[in-house]
Amino acid sequence: SRSEMAKKVKIGIIGVGQIGKHHLDNYQELPVEVLALADVNEAEGKRVAERYGIPTVLTDFRKLLEIEEIQAVDVCLHNNLHAPVTIAALEAGKHVYCEKPIAGAYVDGKAMVETAKRTGRMLSIQLATVFATETRAAQRLIDAGAQLIVTVDTGVDAHAAISLAHAHGVDVIVTDHHDPPEPLPEP
Repeated sequence: SRSEMAKKVKIGIIGVGQIGKHHLDNYQELPVEVLALADVNEAEGKRVAERYGIPTVLTDFRKLLEIEEIQAVDVCLHNNLHAPVTIAALEAGKHVYCEKPIAGAYVDGKAMVETAKRTGRMLSIQLATVFATETRAAQRLIDAGAQLIVTVDTGVDAHAAISLAHAHGVDVIVTDHHDPPEPLPEP
C-alpha cells in the first residue's frame, strides 16, 4: 500500500569510508532511517554519526546485525570483505545492499547469491550503470539480434554495456576514434 511505501526503511551501514559517506549523502533523499553504523575506525565512525545524525556507532559489524529493528544493511567495505559480511547479514535476517563488485572472487559472489536465496532475503549489488543510457542501448541492440557492437566510449557507463553484450555472446569492438568504422565486407 501507499502508506507502507511512505514508511522509512530502517538500515545500518557497514563501512563509512569514501563510498559509505557517498551512500549516506544519497540516503538523505530517500525514505530510510540509518539506525547504526559499524566501522573499525571508531573515531571516524563517531564523526560520521554526528554529521548524519546516526544514533549508534559500533566497531564490530556483528553487533550491528544484532539490532532487531534494522531491516537492511549497506555493505561499503573492500571487495574481499563483501562476501563474509553480506553472508553474515543475510543469515542474521537482514536484506543487503552491497557496493560493487559483488565480491573479490566468483565463488564468493555465488555464495552470496545462494545465501540470499536460502534465507529469503533480498541482495542487491550497487550497479547504477545498469540503468545508464549506454547499457539500455546495448540491451536494445542485443534484443534486436546484434552480433557486434562498436563503441568509442570506454568510460564507467560503457563497461556495464560491454559486460552485458559479452554475457549475451555479442562481440564488442572498442575503437579509439570517433570516425565510423569501415563497413564489413559482405559474406
